[in-house]
Amino acid sequence: MTKNIVVMCDGTWNSPNSETNVNTLYKELIEEDYKQHVMYLDGIGIGELAFNFIIDGAIAVSLDRKIKEGYKYIINHYNPDDDIWLFGFSRGAYTVRCIAGLIRNCGILKLDRDITPDQIDKLVDVAYDIYRNRDKVYHPEGPGSDDFKKSF
Repeated sequence: MTKNIVVMCDGTWNSPNSETNVNTLYKELIEEDYKQHVMYLDGIGIGELAFNFIIDGAIAVSLDRKIKEGYKYIINHYNPDDDIWLFGFSRGAYTVRCIAGLIRNCGILKLDRDITPDQIDKLVDVAYDIYRNRDKVYHPEGPGSDDFKKSF
């Protein structure tokens, strides 16, 4: 049965308590009966320490982690007939654009065999490194990306 997989990324310094369109839509979607998996990622700069607020908000130290989290959520819930929806605000829009690019370059890893969470994390790291590599070999239709897609 087809389902929706929805990843929603908020903007800088926006948390689940923020009144943003992303958060409002997230709250509506989690109340729906429709078959879907919905993930909300708070914005860059949200953390327990003042350091996170200032430094991460300014230079987005946590951006890589958030991109990987969104991608991992998708691969953990995805089946071939599913629809993927990505929503973002501000830097969250950039985050979901990167998730879409990661999917385009590396595909969606198929987790239909025994694989540990640590192994998933390592594969996501490899996929992310391929996505970030500007060498032509790793462009979306390049042999490096194609080989990775075929392997998983």
